[in-house]
Amino acid sequence: MKLTVRKAEGPGWLLIAEIVEEGKYKMVQERCAKEPQYELIMQFIHRLPRLLDQVAGVEAEEAYKPAVLSAKRAARLASREMERSRIRQAPGKSVILKAAEWEDASRIIREVIEVTVWIKPGKKRTMLRDISSNETLVIDVAAGHLGKQANEAVMNVLKKHYGVYERDIELLDGYNGQQKRFRITKRKRL
Repeated sequence: MKLTVRKAEGPGWLLIAEIVEEGKYKMVQERCAKEPQYELIMQFIHRLPRLLDQVAGVEAEEAYKPAVLSAKRAARLASREMERSRIRQAPGKSVILKAAEWEDASRIIREVIEVTVWIKPGKKRTMLRDISSNETLVIDVAAGHLGKQANEAVMNVLKKHYGVYERDIELLDGYNGQQKRFRITKRKRL
C-alpha cells in the first residue's frame, strides 16, 4: 500500500491511497481544506478498508522487472536514500507506510479522561498529596503563586501519575485558580 499526502493543484490537500490487491489496482483519494495533521491521516487510514471495498479496481501487472544491481551500486543507492531520510520531508512528498507500521497504527486506542485538580501552592515539594472522594486530585505545588509555574508543575505530576507525554495533557479551566480541569489522552496498544 502507498499513502500519499500532497498539495492539490487547486485549493486544499489530497490524501491518496493506492494498493494492488489480487491483481487489481485500486486508488482512493480525499480532499482536505488545510494541511492534514496526524489525527486526520489516521482517520483516513481507518476508513480505507471500507472505501477500498467500494472501488472495483482495474487489472494491473508489473510494469517492469527490477534489474539485478551490483553490490557497489546497491551501496551507493542505500547511501543516497539514507541521506534523503535525514533531510526533513517537505509537504507534498509521498509517504509509504510499511505493513508493520500500518498494523501498529491501527492497534492504538485513545482514552480521553477529564481530571479535576485542587492545588495547594507554597509547599516545600511538588507532589500528589491525595485523591479525594469525588475523584479530585490534591497536589502540593512548590511555586509560590498561581499561574504558569504552578501549571507546569501540575502537568509534570500528571505526566508521572498517568504515564503520558506533555502533549497529551490539556488545561481546560482554572489557569490562575486553585481548582483546575485537565483533559488527558491515554494511548494504549492492543
